Amino acid sequence: MPKKGKFVSYYKPKLSKYGRCEICNREALLSEHHIFKRVIFGENEKVVHICADCHTKIDATVLLFETEILNKFSSCNSMIWKMHCENGGISESAISKMVKERFKKINCKSFRIKASPEIKGQKIRKENLSQKQRAFLMAKVCPICGKKRNLTIHHIRKWVIFHDNRELGFPCRKCHNRIEDSIGFFESEVLKHFGASYRYIWSTYRHEGYMTDIATRRLAKSQFMAVKNKLLGNGTKHQERIILKGVTQQRSAINCMVVKERKTLV
Repeated sequence: MPKKGKFVSYYKPKLSKYGRCEICNREALLSEHHIFKRVIFGENEKVVHICADCHTKIDATVLLFETEILNKFSSCNSMIWKMHCENGGISESAISKMVKERFKKINCKSFRIKASPEIKGQKIRKENLSQKQRAFLMAKVCPICGKKRNLTIHHIRKWVIFHDNRELGFPCRKCHNRIEDSIGFFESEVLKHFGASYRYIWSTYRHEGYMTDIATRRLAKSQFMAVKNKLLGNGTKHQERIILKGVTQQRSAINCMVVKERKTLV
C-alpha cells in the first residue's frame, strides 16, 4: 500500500471481488478505486468498486489532470535537485514554502486547452548525454554524497510529467531515494489542494462513463485559478463551487449538441 507523500503516478489495480461495476454496470471482477488518492490525502473511506477497464480509464484521466497541474512547477523539481546537491537535502517546511511561492508566480493563461500528441519513450544512451553529464557518469561519483558505487539515473524533470531526458543527474541509490521522497512530498503538497477536482472526475465517470482530455484540461485550468485565489486570500470555497458549476454546464451543453447531431444523422 502506498504511503502518504510518496507519490505513485500509476500502479496496476488489484482485482478483489466479483460484482457489478459502478461505472459501466457490467458484471466482472472488480477492484477498489480511491476517489481521493491515498498517497495525497492519506487513508480515507471514499472507495468505490469498478472493473479493470474502467479503472484504467479513470486512472489515465487522473494522471492527465495531475500532469497538467504539476507541469507548471518544473522549476521546483530543479530546485529540489539543486538543494540536495548543495545542502544534502531539503526540509518539508522549505518545500511547502516553495510551493506557495510558485503558486503566486504561475500565470493561468499558460494552460493550453488542446490535445497533445502521443509521446513515446526514448531510451537513454550514453552518446545522447551532454559533456557535463557524461563526465559525471565516467567519474562514477555521486554529486551529493561523493560515493562511487550504486549510481543511478535520475530525471531532474520527472519523465512521467515532462517527458524530458535532457536534464539528468547521477546520484547513488540512497541519495536517489531521498530525492524521490522530497519530490513525493512536493507533489502531494501541490495536489492536496485539488480534492474537489478528484471528486468531479469520479462524478463525471459515474454519470457519463468517460471524460475527454479537453474537459480534463479545462478542469485543471479552472480549478488552478480557484486554488490560487484561495491561497492568496482572494477566493473562497464558494468561488470553487461556482467554477465547478460552470464546467458542469459546459459539459451538459456539449452533450446536448452531440445528442442533436445523432438525431439529425438518424
